[in-house]
Amino acid sequence: MYSLLTSNLLIAQMPINSPEFSSLFIQCLFTLKDHEDMNAHLRKCMKNRSYPKFRLNDWNNDLISLSNNNDVQIFTFWDLDDDFEKEKILIEKLKSKYKSIKIVAFIKNDICLISEKFQAEDLKEWHVIPEFENKNVMLSQYGWPMTFILNPNGTILDFHLSGLMECKNINSVEDCLKQFYDQ
Repeated sequence: MYSLLTSNLLIAQMPINSPEFSSLFIQCLFTLKDHEDMNAHLRKCMKNRSYPKFRLNDWNNDLISLSNNNDVQIFTFWDLDDDFEKEKILIEKLKSKYKSIKIVAFIKNDICLISEKFQAEDLKEWHVIPEFENKNVMLSQYGWPMTFILNPNGTILDFHLSGLMECKNINSVEDCLKQFYDQ
């Protein structure tokens, strides 16, 4: 069971929000054509790009970074709304199939609300970063839910501006993970 940590223990040692990454994201948005599906366009544009280097402590004070990782990571950016439950179920299914995946959940909400949800669900293997907007980890203008799938080197394997609830999104992530693990 998670203990409640005060926000001063969750220190952003190196932010994820880099000017280069923000510029890339904005550049991808500007190349979107009127008739084009935004999620599909951004997936194509972000794929094989490097995710910004960072170091953060999660709510259990475990260090999360791209440099101390040997596994595929799923980075999710959420607000604990109704979609959270659906999204969580899909990610849990992926985790049960691909055991070594590291799940990092950047959640907009405060630690009290997150603790209620996560203690009830008992998601021991998740790394949770509460109140991500206050930690300079991602500009909120990009929206949420947002999901990145990263290889151990921090290269973006897959990206979804919307959540994984749409069938085509979860199929894309599963295809991506299958390709990575079948290498």
